[in-house]
Amino acid sequence: MVLQTLPKPSHLSRVQCDRLSRLISKRIDEAGGKLGFEAFMHLCLYAPELGYYVSGAPKMGESGDFMTAPEISPIFSRCVARQVTELLVDMKDAVILEVGAGRGTMARELLDHFMRCGIELHSYKILELSPAMREIQWQQLHQHPYYPSVEWVDAICEDNFSGVVLANEVLDSFPTNRVHIVGDNVMELCVSLGDGGFTWGSRPADSSLREPAISAFHALDMALPNNYTTEINRLVAPWLESVLAGLVRGAVLIFDYGYTRREYFHPQRCDGTLTCFYQHHRVDTPLDRVGLQDLTSHVEFSSIAEAARRVGADVYGFTTQANFLISTGIEESLTGFDPGSSSFVKRVNEIKTLTLPGEMGDIVKVMAVGRGLDKPLLGFQNSNMCESL
Repeated sequence: MVLQTLPKPSHLSRVQCDRLSRLISKRIDEAGGKLGFEAFMHLCLYAPELGYYVSGAPKMGESGDFMTAPEISPIFSRCVARQVTELLVDMKDAVILEVGAGRGTMARELLDHFMRCGIELHSYKILELSPAMREIQWQQLHQHPYYPSVEWVDAICEDNFSGVVLANEVLDSFPTNRVHIVGDNVMELCVSLGDGGFTWGSRPADSSLREPAISAFHALDMALPNNYTTEINRLVAPWLESVLAGLVRGAVLIFDYGYTRREYFHPQRCDGTLTCFYQHHRVDTPLDRVGLQDLTSHVEFSSIAEAARRVGADVYGFTTQANFLISTGIEESLTGFDPGSSSFVKRVNEIKTLTLPGEMGDIVKVMAVGRGLDKPLLGFQNSNMCESL
């Protein structure tokens, strides 16, 4: 095994990490010595002023920890804009709500697209929890001619609205539970205090964790695997149901790393999907560097589809990011470039990163759920894998 040499955190980062460690330790003591991983992950990511997503440290780009598709190339957002434009046709007073808008890169590209196409924009809302990211988004957008249509909101509170909700790499950052299956026993993985810091512990899972784990394998006609760890997310489905509750006509477009249920709970995926990113290094130490590294877990899209149907919504499409981008014209982005130019080579490399199976092309999935749409969506014309859900 090759050991990674990780960049050392700055003095300010160490101070932040120490403060958050003390807060988590206090929560562990208050919980009787074992804190569920969902609560631990929530503190790591969202503790006020100290959590990864709400502190002021860079998250995306070269100076951060990871790159999202809008940061890799503007052509991603332009493809999304084509799908959004199709959805907005004939919608009066349509609302666009972007959840977790990052640095505002996709929002800016969408506003540019609407302006170029002469599309009148009623409302572009951004739901962003981080004050630091809100400031960065404002810097990106406040001089745009369509800025008067932009509004930051604190919650999804729309009632009876029509439009599009965008969630790009949002659901994988929802705090999740982890369970470990041994024989017929389903154990909840917890975080405890050890001599050298935080350590793993366990306790019998309650019904809210045990039943989803057991039913997932039963639905797949599979016996419970032995010595198997996976994630059970109790937050994603209620979130989607709350978004869809007010949607009269339109769609929620979800872009995220994930699998169908059969892939997610594959017997060989015996250590789950929990992943950490620290300064562009992928690491497998979620209990270390609290507040300084991103924690994510993949999305189980079959459950997303079921949650949508429970509230009377439809599942309009499910495909890979590659197929979605091909359907929305990513290849057209090469038009006008000299094949011998450095700009052409740069654009080709961006397309490869976004679409190749070994990059983001297959592991990132795209799903559209919603209400009141009466024709197939552009982004799923090349491939629609709803039957695999």
